Amino acid sequence: MRGGDRKVRILHSIGPGEMAGTQRALATYLAAADRDRFEHHVICSSPGPLVERLREMDLAVTVAPSPHHWRPVAVARLVRALRRGRFDVFHANPSRVEAVVARGLGVPVVCRRNVGFDLYWARWRQHGVVARLLNAPVDRFIVPAAFLIDEYERRGVARERVRLVHNGVSVRVPGRAEIERARAEMGDGLAPLIVSAGRLVALKGHRFLIEAAARLKSQGMAFRIAIIGDGEQRQALQELAGATGVGEQVRLLGWKADVVPYLAAADVYVQPSLSDVLPNAVLEAMALGRCVVASDVGGIRDAIGPGRSGALVPPGDAAALARELSLLLANKPARACLGVAAQRTIARDFTVAEMARRTEAIYQELSEVPR
Repeated sequence: MRGGDRKVRILHSIGPGEMAGTQRALATYLAAADRDRFEHHVICSSPGPLVERLREMDLAVTVAPSPHHWRPVAVARLVRALRRGRFDVFHANPSRVEAVVARGLGVPVVCRRNVGFDLYWARWRQHGVVARLLNAPVDRFIVPAAFLIDEYERRGVARERVRLVHNGVSVRVPGRAEIERARAEMGDGLAPLIVSAGRLVALKGHRFLIEAAARLKSQGMAFRIAIIGDGEQRQALQELAGATGVGEQVRLLGWKADVVPYLAAADVYVQPSLSDVLPNAVLEAMALGRCVVASDVGGIRDAIGPGRSGALVPPGDAAALARELSLLLANKPARACLGVAAQRTIARDFTVAEMARRTEAIYQELSEVPR
């Protein structure tokens, strides 16, 4: 237990310094953290945009290259950091191997888990003796979607060890000129614009958006689709668009450092994932007042009430996605109503201030446990 009025000291281990979903969530929280009560130190396994952003915030960041958390050199480095820093809480994002080390030193452990439990993740990480051993030293799991609480309980983790902390959203509103430039990059014309963002991997389901586009075209509907992101499926998706006759309507724009102008330019945002938790792009599109159509997977229902603040379709069902898009593309007032409701949902349930409050309550709780 810490003494006196000393700040609660938290050591975060975040993995690579790239700006993926977990890293963005950490940066968002730290930007809003109460620095009068909490002192944060971050270890990254590689340099990158996250490191630059945290240093701009005047936060203590260490870049400690290590390809594997279980390597002896990485374990020794973590042991030294925990002992020298007199940390009250260790926050693993998301390595549970590191949690074993920290707990062995008597430091309470928080672990943020963004991944779901499904056929896309190795079974040994989810079930059985290995998973239970890795989960055992974690005092509190932070999850960004409610369904993960039930999933942890099914795997032997008591509900009181799991805390729901939705990702907070703070999105700047781009200027009109930015939005117009984004729209022009995504294809000239006045046809409604559909935008999707995410890694171009099978799990994200972009092929079903392209197949839905072919159905829309066969119905004589006018539309444009822009897919933002990069990955192993890019060439296959480009070829699929050509083979299904929508090569002129679909543009793959690659990775963008700032997706906000593209989201703001959309008439409809689509998240066609086969499996997901609660993508930041969905929340950001909603915060910008966009109408969102998403697969009914993971924790997306935490944000989208079907027919109230967006639309949900079965994952991997191009026909259902095409039907929903057809209705929305033909009904601008309906899109506007869903967009307004989406924006209100984010303002009510997904604020950065609430994310920070819930996270810091966990840190405070653990720091006060005698050890």
